[in-house]
Amino acid sequence: VGLPPRIIADNVRLENAKWGKAKDMLKAKRLVAEVDFLPLMLGDVAVPRLRLEGAEIIIEIAMSGKTNWDELNSLETASGGGPPSGTPPGIGGSVFSPGGISVFGGQVTVRSASSGITTVFNLPNLDLGLGALNPCL
Repeated sequence: VGLPPRIIADNVRLENAKWGKAKDMLKAKRLVAEVDFLPLMLGDVAVPRLRLEGAEIIIEIAMSGKTNWDELNSLETASGGGPPSGTPPGIGGSVFSPGGISVFGGQVTVRSASSGITTVFNLPNLDLGLGALNPCL
């Protein structure tokens, strides 16, 4: 076991919002999340760094201007999942701090219901950290 601890998952998918046209809003060939050790020992999960490899990201914008990613705030997906009832806030929580997100290859698709336009962006290797956009070397 190395430090910092890492969670590695292959063929990751995140189901889309109920109203979204695509089945998934995120697919990645691999996800690597570094986990801070001390919060983990206290029952919380803090993820300062996240790496996605081969990511397919779908952003759908409804006529109201709401995006499918806004649904993450209420944890409502096409399957109707949500947080367990009676879960007190701050207990067993998770925190994603702005240490950085790296994306190694993939694409972002943006679909606008109001304009009917779909735009696809191919992603080079990017490191999104502390609000900056830096190419990965």
